[in-house]
Amino acid sequence: MKTSASLVVCLLLTNGIPIFAAQPTSIDITTRGAVGDGNALNTKAIQAAIDECSKNGGGTIVVPKGEFITGSILLKSGVSLEVQEGGVLKGSPHVEDYPIMNWRIEGHTEPRPMALVNALNDDHLHITGPGTIDGNGLPFWQSFRPPSRVVVSGKSDNYNTPELCFIQDCSGVLITGVHLKDAGFWNLHLYRCKDVTLENSKIDVSHVMTAPSSDGTDVDSCQNVTIKGCTYSVDDDCVCLKGTRGADAVNDTQSPPTEHVIVSGCTFEQGLGGVVLGTEATIIRDVEIQNCTFKGKMPMLRVKFRPDTPGQHYDNIRLHDCTADGTGPFVFIEPNHGVKGVKPQPGQSSVDNITITNVTGSCGSPGKLKGGPGVKVSNITYQNVNLKAKSGKIESEGVEGLKLENVIINGTPVPGSAGPSGPISPAESSVSEETTGSEPTAPDATNRATAPPTTDATNSSAVQTPAAPPETYSQFNNGTVKEHVPWRDTSGNLINAHDGGIIYADGKYHWYGMALRPNRADGRPDGGQKTTVGVVMYSSSDLYNWTYEGVVLACSTDPKSPLYGPMRFERPKIIYNDTTKQYVMWFHYVGYPGEHGTKLGSGDAGVAVSGKVSGSYDFKGFSRPIDTNGAVRDCTLFKDDDGAAYFIYDRDVGQPGPDGRVLHIVKLTDDYLGFSPTFYEIINASRREAPAMLKLNGVYFLITSAETSWRNNPANYYHSTNIMGPYTEEANPCVGPNPETTFNSQGSYAFPIQGKKNAFILMLERHITACMTDSSFIFLPIQFPSPSALKLAYLPTWDLSHWPQ
Repeated sequence: MKTSASLVVCLLLTNGIPIFAAQPTSIDITTRGAVGDGNALNTKAIQAAIDECSKNGGGTIVVPKGEFITGSILLKSGVSLEVQEGGVLKGSPHVEDYPIMNWRIEGHTEPRPMALVNALNDDHLHITGPGTIDGNGLPFWQSFRPPSRVVVSGKSDNYNTPELCFIQDCSGVLITGVHLKDAGFWNLHLYRCKDVTLENSKIDVSHVMTAPSSDGTDVDSCQNVTIKGCTYSVDDDCVCLKGTRGADAVNDTQSPPTEHVIVSGCTFEQGLGGVVLGTEATIIRDVEIQNCTFKGKMPMLRVKFRPDTPGQHYDNIRLHDCTADGTGPFVFIEPNHGVKGVKPQPGQSSVDNITITNVTGSCGSPGKLKGGPGVKVSNITYQNVNLKAKSGKIESEGVEGLKLENVIINGTPVPGSAGPSGPISPAESSVSEETTGSEPTAPDATNRATAPPTTDATNSSAVQTPAAPPETYSQFNNGTVKEHVPWRDTSGNLINAHDGGIIYADGKYHWYGMALRPNRADGRPDGGQKTTVGVVMYSSSDLYNWTYEGVVLACSTDPKSPLYGPMRFERPKIIYNDTTKQYVMWFHYVGYPGEHGTKLGSGDAGVAVSGKVSGSYDFKGFSRPIDTNGAVRDCTLFKDDDGAAYFIYDRDVGQPGPDGRVLHIVKLTDDYLGFSPTFYEIINASRREAPAMLKLNGVYFLITSAETSWRNNPANYYHSTNIMGPYTEEANPCVGPNPETTFNSQGSYAFPIQGKKNAFILMLERHITACMTDSSFIFLPIQFPSPSALKLAYLPTWDLSHWPQ
């Protein structure tokens, strides 16, 4: 039996000693009888390998070099697929090798052949290349035109050809570096999936004849989907966003909205549309198309409606920094897409808020925009568009709120278009968040956040020139409790080091934190809490003016790495070990795709080490204190006067009620790289997060926040004369405006001021959930009215003269 196993960076601790565990097995299909000669049918051998792998806890099925013919295969829970270089997984040309199932197609379920590669409820599924998955589509295309019907359960099946890949009800999906080609029907169909990344892949057909219904990627009732760096050449829609259909479509609970989709850095060479909305769909919203190139006759953006499906609503579509190099219409809106034989239904559909910015190139028409009975088209904006077009005008009919700004067609400004306005950033062109309650408003567009000057693989357009000239600060400027005051580094960029801390070393303060993804990230309220950059650091001699030092713990671009992004290094904290002379960083680790969970790798304690405070840090792995039953959430570090160090964290055992999440203190091993058996449960600190600890005159203070998701809440604090408790709980220490929301912010870290007695600062963060990089930082002095009490008074501005020398 030939298997391969590699080491996953996951620390399992026994008596404080790190032990590396082997990750799930990979199985080469040839070891289970598959033959890559291009003739033998290997369905049974491949499925047997999948079944074995799933039964043994999961792993990866490997297709080596060779051409392996197969019918439908079903990837089961915990099983991924790797097609190696020179490897081809090729579909059988015989429809009988694809079992008939009740399968999702075009907005409903009907009996039809399974796809070549199928996956159901397979969370964290990976399909990786660089090999090929080939649907062997030619015989199916030939039977489709004219269609050769097969009778299924007494019903004529109009779609008797199999899809290439069908993935349903999966989350955390990664498809990378693979060639998908010649599907009998759609190439890649994602249905009811969440948190999907499709990257660096090629999706095409051979074009030896017209390949009917050869859609490249169909995103059907999915959320949080990123498609980046892919090339499409098909005979139907390239990327198509879909949902359900019919007179009662709005009540279809099996078809949730398709939302939060990013298409970035893709090349569309041939097809009927680059990015297409509809035809069958109800709700599509929050779609971003950026840095793409469109060729051939296709429109960049195609919007389609079905006359038999009322209640179709498409909203907040942003297309920017793209290039047109073809002869098709730039944007094409069809209120009544040609669906034969359907009965129109009464009702209202709409498309609203389409923004097109920073686009150049050539096309057949800058736009064919048409509303109609039952379809409202509104609020379409063209900004900074310079095109050569056969038709020199935007054809608009029944459109409300068409806005043109700096639009040039064939070298001539379009009448009614405003004058030049300079480049518009993606963040500016997107719809701003509607704040609720007392959440502060965001800074204006000129103060939008950018990533540090490093590459963000998820959104490369975010690497921009400094947003403002450098400033010199002489005080802390927190603003009012309803303001977000931007804090820029010495290069003029907004500081992007979130939920981190500050350590004093080498005569300077060092501010570190997670570099968040810019401009709405994946669109979810917590989407921006992920990174594809890593942990970054800034330095300062006065705490006001900060110089960017770089990435100290970087994400990886290798999908097999535990640091592959998007992921999370939440609440990173650094302490220095006087014995080993090492700087040790601990953080809340959440691996790709950065979604919190209870499985190992989705809520753990990560550790990294460096001989220098400014890195780089060597990632040592992730683990869980106490036992594997308790996931790690918010955390902090504390180093005591005797050199002992402690990891303080919100332990989540996945149960409702007060016992489900409780703060714990765990003593670290002497080298700070593992956990000792000694721990203390703060039983009166249930459902508390964002811990920040400090010590003054023998009293330990622990400042926390309630667990209320992104809703601001009153802080509280605990105190004890023993690090291992017991702790006395005290009420909200905040004094000033909006104390019930901790001044519309949440604590991050408490640190002492060098050269000043009894002087501590609490770092807080004022979040903007729609664009986390716009969040601002609040620094406040901590006051101690008595030996076991602390107070946090709000100061809009202040400086270090607050304390005497």
